[in-house]
This record gives sequence, C-alpha cells and structure tokens, in this order.
Amino acid sequence: FSFFFFQAEDGIRDFCLSRGLGVCIRDSCSTDYKVEKEKEFLERLYSQNVSGVIVTTCSDENEHIKRLKTYGIPYVYLNRTYEDDLEHCLRIKNREAADEAVSYLIDMGHKNIGGLFRSFDNMIYRDRYEGMQDALKRYGLNVNEEKILFNVEDSEDSYQIIEDMLKQENRPGAFFASDDMLAYGVYKVAYDLKLNIPEDLSIVGFDNSIMSDVIAPHLTTYETPAKELAQLAVKAIDE
Repeated sequence: FSFFFFQAEDGIRDFCLSRGLGVCIRDSCSTDYKVEKEKEFLERLYSQNVSGVIVTTCSDENEHIKRLKTYGIPYVYLNRTYEDDLEHCLRIKNREAADEAVSYLIDMGHKNIGGLFRSFDNMIYRDRYEGMQDALKRYGLNVNEEKILFNVEDSEDSYQIIEDMLKQENRPGAFFASDDMLAYGVYKVAYDLKLNIPEDLSIVGFDNSIMSDVIAPHLTTYETPAKELAQLAVKAIDE
C-alpha cells in the first residue's frame, strides 16, 4: 500500500466535514485490490443518492467507473490517468516528478541506478517508470531492466528479490523507489546486509510519507501533495 492514500483519505474527510458534507470512504484494502470487488461496491453506489465519487482505482480497467455518468453521478479519479477519460483525472505529473527524482541521483554522481515499481495495473507506477527512463536517457545512461524490479509488493518475497540484487557484484549504487514503502523495504535489506545509507547505497523515494522521517537516516523523497489533491477533488464534485 502507499501512504499517499491514507493522507488523501484524511484530506477528503477533513475537507468534507469543514463543508458540512457527509463522506463514506471505502479504501482499496477493503476490496483486496481486486477489480471485481470494486465493481460490486460501485454497483451499490449506482442506486444510492450520492453527490459524487472520488476514485482511486486498483487496476487499469475503468468501464465500470464511467458508468457513473449514466446515473448522473459526478466523479473524479484521484492521481490516476485514463487516456479515454482525461477530463475526470486529477493527478500530479508523476512522470515529470520521477524524472526529477532520478535526475537528482544522477547529479549526485550515480550511474548504476536500480528501481522498484509496483504493478503497472496502477498507472501512476507506469508513469513513474517512464519518468525514470526519461532521466536515464537524457543523461546518456542505459535503461538496464536487470537492475529494475517490477511488480514489487510488501512481502517476504520482495525482501528476497531485493536482497538478491543487493548481493550482486555489480549491484546498483542507488535506487529509485516508486513509493516510500518500497524504499523502506530497501532500507531493511541494506541494514541486514550491513550496507550504510547513503555511504554504500543511496535511495530516493516518492510520496514523502510519515515513513520518510521515521527511518534513519531520513529518506530523501519526492513530496506528493495528497491532502491538497484530495481537497481539489472534493471541490470539483461539490462545485
């Protein structure tokens, strides 16, 4: 999971309450990140008298979301990109932000840079991967997919694949993690392997979650304005 969504939920709840609006939050954890459960929940919403829906989808499928139009229910995708429904997408520039984060590592002198990405079913991670590619290519560096871990989740399996990479003779000297929880996973493995951060390994995360200030040394991370985006989403529906 990403702390972005917890911060966004807080932003939605607080802003709705400040406007005297009722709010019902159903997070992706309660749907087990499965699109069928997401569809079941929306089926119930179609028949209810809701003023609008703020959506953080769990896949690249969105036909069931677009059905909200049929029922006259306004909706906004929060930090999601759907090319066939862009007028409803409220997002940060994930690709440009990831480009900036990886460029920071390159400017520090790193050329052997690894990456960690969750499933591209969530389009923001595809955007962030493309941003990493943009930065590497602009600096004339190869995009070595052997140094990039895809479909990484918070699990013991992920610990093992990160450990395997950090044990390689030509391991990356730096990592771009597409969210802070993935960065934390690298911290855990590095600590167990007695690799010092940032002396032996540099890491940049994404989202600026509370995790970035809790771990030591503090994580360098790209700040996502989750609460501000959430407020804009409420305004888009309420106004």
